[in-house]
Parts: sequence; C-alpha cells; structure tokens
Amino acid sequence: MSNPGHDSPPQQTQHPEEPQQPQQSAIRRHAGAFSAAFFLAVAGALATGLADDVTSWVKSLFAEEKSPPVTQTDFRHYLPFDLREQPVAGLKVVGRQTGSRPSISFNSSAPNTWRCFSGDRVDDPCYAPEMDLKPKYLLCPGTPWEGSAWRVDINSLPEPDSYAAPEDPWGKPWALEVQVPDSSRHVLRCVTHGGTLSSVLGKTVWYVCLDDDGGETGYLVGLPEKTSEGPWMVALAPRGATQIVQAPIKTMWQ
Repeated sequence: MSNPGHDSPPQQTQHPEEPQQPQQSAIRRHAGAFSAAFFLAVAGALATGLADDVTSWVKSLFAEEKSPPVTQTDFRHYLPFDLREQPVAGLKVVGRQTGSRPSISFNSSAPNTWRCFSGDRVDDPCYAPEMDLKPKYLLCPGTPWEGSAWRVDINSLPEPDSYAAPEDPWGKPWALEVQVPDSSRHVLRCVTHGGTLSSVLGKTVWYVCLDDDGGETGYLVGLPEKTSEGPWMVALAPRGATQIVQAPIKTMWQ
C-alpha cells in the first residue's frame, strides 16, 4: 500500500565500475615491449647486413687492381718552369741554397739539365728554363711525381761549347716506371742512383726503385733499351730476387 505522505525516494540504479584487470594490462605491456625489442633486433640485423654490404662495396672501390700490360712507353719532358720562367703552379719549392758553377748532368740526358753543388748537397738533375741562357737559379726535383723541388741560385752556366750534346736525349732518362713481368704486373717507380755506383747480382745499378716511404723495392741494372716494336725494356732485379728479368718501361722522364 502506498503512503502518499511518506513517498519513498526513487531508487537510482548504480552501474558498478568495471573491475580493473591488472593481468591483462601487464600482458599488453609485455607484448608492446617484446614488439619494440623485436623491431629493434630486426632493424639492427638489417643495418648490420647493410653496413657489411657497404663496407664490402667501399673496399672493392679501393682494392688494388692489376695494371694492364704495358704495350707502349710514354715519354715525358719534366717542365718545372712556366712560360714566365717561374716555378709551375703546384710545384713546391722546399729549400734554397747558393751553389757553385754547375756541371753537365750525370743523371739525365736532357739538354737543359745540370749537376749542382751547394754546400754538402749534390743535386742532379737540376733544370734551367729552356728559353733562358743566363738563369739566376735552377730547380732540382727529387722525383717527377713528388711535386717539390730544391732551388739552387747560380751565377752562370757552362758555355755551350764546353760540353757535347747527348746523341740520344732518351738514352738516359732520370726517372722511370717499370712493370714487374709477373702475374702481379706491379709498377715500380725508379730514379737514377746517385752517389757511388753499386752492384746487384754482379751488375751495375743505374736506378733504384722506391716505394712511397722511400724504401727500396728493386734495382735497374742497365740503361733503357729500344725495341723494334712495343715498349722499351730494361733489366730489373726486384729486391730479394735471385735473377734479373727484362721489364717493360711504362713511363720515362727526361
């Protein structure tokens, strides 16, 4: 029975909150962490593989390739002076001394090369400007590939009638590149042997072959020889070798 004076307040239905499920939340967190770790592992593996590929590719770019067989000799004139009779661009003058009167070059058959004496130094060859008969100084390079030279100031050169011009200007170049006649086809750089002549395997050493650090890699025990066809040849004794071989000349400088 209803009692109008004492109506009961309407009852509100409360929807209980969904209970928390900590176990499922932990699973989700672990699954997310596993996915991230798996992704990083895969990415790392791919990156490592890619890095290996890149490393191999870079190494292949810089791998030393065999030089092609030498079929002809390249003849080059070493020109340390420009048209203004100044050192050419890129040639670094590393020192300067005053020298006595030069003599004809012993190491080169080029007509404008000389042997210079300054203090305890002996430089050969030293180059004069080709068009200047009374130069004030000469330039003396160590090798044609170093890009540097020593300057020697002089007072005069010998008169032209005091020495004989060489019969063959290429008969005695001062620097050569020769190819070892074996499967490596390695190219040696050689310069005239200054000072007292020595011998290797019973033969006189005319040229010493040097690596980039100045270490001796071989010896040329004769002067270049012209052939009827193909490159010029020279007798080569690689360092430590027990016999002399004929090697083709890739480049000659005078």
